[in-house]
Amino acid sequence: MGQNLVVIDSLTNKPIAFASITNQLRTISISTNFEGLVNLDNFNRKDTIIISTINYDIKRTTLDQLKKQHWKISLKPAIYKLGTVVISANRWQQKTQDVPFR
Repeated sequence: MGQNLVVIDSLTNKPIAFASITNQLRTISISTNFEGLVNLDNFNRKDTIIISTINYDIKRTTLDQLKKQHWKISLKPAIYKLGTVVISANRWQQKTQDVPFR
């Protein structure tokens, strides 16, 4: 029986569903389930394991490092900076065809 890894959010400690787990060569690719669990049987001890998902920083690790962490890894939410956002509105009703395109 293999080893299961749980992937959690570093701020909330809640499981992260559908996180992608791949090796560096991208010959193995699996995803976590709804509970943030994934079985790592297909990975070799020498593999660099890449854990990624949208809105989180990517982590690179090995099976030995994961074992030391008791098969639990936390991902840090990524911070994205937006440029200037302009919202324009008026108090009068206007037909769609009368709105200028910019």
